Amino acid sequence: MSWLTFALLNSFFDSVSSALGKRGAQKINILSVTWAQRFFGLLIIIPLAVFLKSFHPVGSPFWPALLATSILNTITSILFIKAIKDSPLSLTLPITTFTPVFLLITSPIMLGEFPKPLGVIGILSVVIGSYILNLSKRTNGAFEPIMALFKNQGSRLMLIVAVIWSITSNIDKIVVTNSNPLLASLASNIAILIFLTLVLWVRKVSILHILKQSKILAPIGIANGLSYAFQMTAISMTLVANVISVKRTHALFGTIWGKIFFKEENIKERFAGAFIMVIGVILIALS
Repeated sequence: MSWLTFALLNSFFDSVSSALGKRGAQKINILSVTWAQRFFGLLIIIPLAVFLKSFHPVGSPFWPALLATSILNTITSILFIKAIKDSPLSLTLPITTFTPVFLLITSPIMLGEFPKPLGVIGILSVVIGSYILNLSKRTNGAFEPIMALFKNQGSRLMLIVAVIWSITSNIDKIVVTNSNPLLASLASNIAILIFLTLVLWVRKVSILHILKQSKILAPIGIANGLSYAFQMTAISMTLVANVISVKRTHALFGTIWGKIFFKEENIKERFAGAFIMVIGVILIALS
């Protein structure tokens, strides 16, 4: 099997985890879904890390970078589930493709990596795609499709997630380069789970109650764990940029799940918008 097959499986299961997470958040609550996504995901990641003998000494920058990315990703984990809970998947998941756009700002600052002309074309593609997501609202004014992104709470939250991810992606690079991809994923998931457990304790949410809801919540985490497993397999076979660009096709899968399982509207324009945004992400990755 080629790296592209594993990368597409990564994208597919990532979108499945999001769709199941939306359903779970509607039936239970956001914090329970967020915690379960990490907890049950470890049931896949830990055996894989042991099997592939991924436990090796880490560099000194690993620990402060791990702490920073875990705190920030604890926040994004909660915001992500909150964003998809009440807002359409076909409208919120494509917003995650803005992350590479924001990376063209954060990477030069944090890592000294500067965009090339192809990356600028990619940015324009993402912006055009985001406009098409709400094209039906154009009758209310030429700028209404863009304004609609900010009027929808789920879209606003996902934009915040995309901004934070553009920061954590750079920090994650430090974590990975001072360890290995699978060990970095395992360590960050455990750290995020610890922080989420503290949040549950403060909010007085019972972990025992979450485990009793495992019939609904376990599939969310298992899909998330499988997504991580396929991502790391693909990364071991090709460049990280290739895998992440393919991963963003989860916006297309998410739009399909939105139509099939949640009967979302305006799917044609949202699928077209998501497709153009994914093309933009690929151009950014190639740059």
